[in-house]
Amino acid sequence: MINVCPGCGEYSDEKTIDPAGPFAICPHCGHRQRFLRLPLLVVTGASGTGKSTLAISLARETRDWVCFDTDVLWRPQLHTPEDGYKAFRDLALRVAKNISQAGRPLVLMAGGTPDQFEASHERPYFSEVHYLALVCDDSVIVNRLRARPAWRMSDSPEVIEQERSFNRWLRENASKTVPPMTLIDTGAINEEETARRVATWISLQSAPPTRRSERQDRPVPTVPVMLVTGPTGVGKSQVVSELSRLLDHEGVGHSRLDWDTLTNGIANQPAFVAQALASIWDVHRRAGATRLLLAASLERTEMLRDISDAIDGARIRSFCLMAPPEEVAARLRYRERGGLSEDIFVRDIETDFRVYRELRQELEAVDTVGRTATEVAFDILGRSGWTRSVMGLART
Repeated sequence: MINVCPGCGEYSDEKTIDPAGPFAICPHCGHRQRFLRLPLLVVTGASGTGKSTLAISLARETRDWVCFDTDVLWRPQLHTPEDGYKAFRDLALRVAKNISQAGRPLVLMAGGTPDQFEASHERPYFSEVHYLALVCDDSVIVNRLRARPAWRMSDSPEVIEQERSFNRWLRENASKTVPPMTLIDTGAINEEETARRVATWISLQSAPPTRRSERQDRPVPTVPVMLVTGPTGVGKSQVVSELSRLLDHEGVGHSRLDWDTLTNGIANQPAFVAQALASIWDVHRRAGATRLLLAASLERTEMLRDISDAIDGARIRSFCLMAPPEEVAARLRYRERGGLSEDIFVRDIETDFRVYRELRQELEAVDTVGRTATEVAFDILGRSGWTRSVMGLART
């Protein structure tokens, strides 16, 4: 559709792309052909991780996107590992760019790595490409490949080892590729849960652009963000709940989010978590929210940057609730009595305090020892400037 020039009729698969239109510019006559330049979503993974099964499940899930399995394009002559299967990647992206002209996001089920797709001359036809990799334990791959019909020729030792190696490579390198890949382990969850998680990922990646992509068009309003953090067991949830109550009483409009709730099930996917925060905040913003109260455990030093990147215009005041490690341990033992083992307590506390020591220059410490949640909340409000009269609140 796009490769044939409507101006001169010549064919070219290497047109110049002008993002301003966007336009595909014919190298023969210079004709500028307007086209839809949408994001592309690629789901990769070794054979046996569930890509084809997922494609069927996603097709039943919604009509909001098109799901295309590149297995239907495969031909023996496309088996060219020496050049990274270039002809196959080019063909897959050529089909994808034409399907995307219908105006719906396209999810491409295609084995491969980001560098193979990014090197294709078809890549400029997409505004951005997001990658998700399905992985599972090697034993699961072996069992699934051996269970396939004989005509698929999937159970040879060479094929099995090749797919196991690719699966291990994805696990080890997903965060290092450019762009990085999100990982979902399909070995421990059923088909329905796999489809649900991938559908959530697709929805986040294909959501309409928010102010971040419009930054050059108009000024971005400042969003005051009050981040309440601290080691697990120090009392963040209680303090944030009290802060929200006091802010409501004072008439300070705000939204309140809990990081643990937000990241339930995806906490080990940092990029996914940041996208979830950006998407949820956008809903709150559209509903009229202008401030955000956020409770979060900083499990990585990069999380402060992640929060800032996720909320366009964020101006963050970070308050760290602190108590001696032995008191935090006592609170956790009481809260989790009959639950976590002693070694988990020790590991979690050591990890928490290490992260907060690294971030101490970026956080405002708030002592919680011998103080109620209300007293701690008053302390934070007094420093934040979010209320017109802390003393007035104290008298209520």
